[in-house]
Amino acid sequence: LYAERARLIFIRETEENCQKCTQSKSDRVVAISYYEKAMTRSKGKDKLEVITQLAHLNSTIGNTQEAIKYFNMLLEVSQKQKNTKFKLIAINGLAEIYFYNADFEKALKLYTQVESIAEGS
Repeated sequence: LYAERARLIFIRETEENCQKCTQSKSDRVVAISYYEKAMTRSKGKDKLEVITQLAHLNSTIGNTQEAIKYFNMLLEVSQKQKNTKFKLIAINGLAEIYFYNADFEKALKLYTQVESIAEGS
């Protein structure tokens, strides 16, 4: 719920062009703490969902290294579970991070990998 509330607050903060608003980030930090606790108890597809949320939330608040850690974890777990959907989410998430950080060579390599896997599915 905190992640969803943060998303809605962020929309309002953006519409109001609020440069000093921090409520959406605060809610995301709380959501991260809950997802971290949930990750220790989750299994199977639920674990993939939790890791995905951790990766996206960290990316959204600018914790790039944590986001990369969770996207790599998602990639590893999705490969073990043979789950192509989450494998693609992980690789695409990494590509987006590298793209936004102007590492276009790494981003292109990963986007190409996503395309190749998706076409083969």
